Formats: sequence, C-alpha cells, structure tokens
Amino acid sequence: MDLSKSYAMDVKASEEGKWIDLDSTTSLLIRRYGCRSFQKYLSGLLAPHKKATQRGSLDDDLAEQILTQAIAKEILVDWKGLKIDDKEVKYSVEKAVEILSNPVFKEFRDDVVAWSQDFQIFREEEIEDAVEK
Repeated sequence: MDLSKSYAMDVKASEEGKWIDLDSTTSLLIRRYGCRSFQKYLSGLLAPHKKATQRGSLDDDLAEQILTQAIAKEILVDWKGLKIDDKEVKYSVEKAVEILSNPVFKEFRDDVVAWSQDFQIFREEEIEDAVEK
C-alpha cells in the first residue's frame, strides 16, 4: 500500500481551513477537527475546569458551551453567502457561536463537525498532487 495515495493529508488545509461549497452561493471555511489551534484553544477554555474535567464531573451544559465556543472560533472560521430567513449573515465568532448554540440549527452544527472530521476533504489536494507527479 502506498501511504501517500491512501493517507496523505493536506496539513496546510487542515490547519488553515478549506472552503466547502454548500450550494452555488454558500461556502464555509472549515479547519480539520483536532487541528493545533482548536486543541490549544479548547485546552485554554477547559483549563479553569481542570479538576472537574479530570473527575468527569464537568456539567454537561457547560461542556457543550465550551465545545461550541471552540468550534465557532477554531473550526468554522468563515462563511460566504450564509442566510437566515433570507437575510445574509455576516461572519463573526459571536454569530457562529449563536448559530451553533441554537437548537434549531443542530443539524447544521452536526454537519460542520462531520465535515471537519471528514478525512477525504482534507486529503483531496494531496491525492491530486500525487497523481500529477
């Protein structure tokens, strides 16, 4: 098995993000789940709750808020053409937190996380480069 054809990942896209087209006018810039900036930011958010995290007693709602903040800041890092009720929404971390926290948009949040964990999205350019060489 040739690892570069099966498992090579575009590290730059993983760390800086990759645009994912949702339709002809809407795109999301998503980093790979677990990228360095996400890990570092999440660790910082969890630091004040270290004892509760170690004991497994961190409140579920608080844990969800922390994770949402980290996803909004370090995974979903920009968008183009995103609308709510036919009104375009300008990207900001605060707006991303608001949308990702809203139970009405749970499926959107789940999709953002799934795309960020999809290895195929972050290895596509590597495969194309390997084929061209």
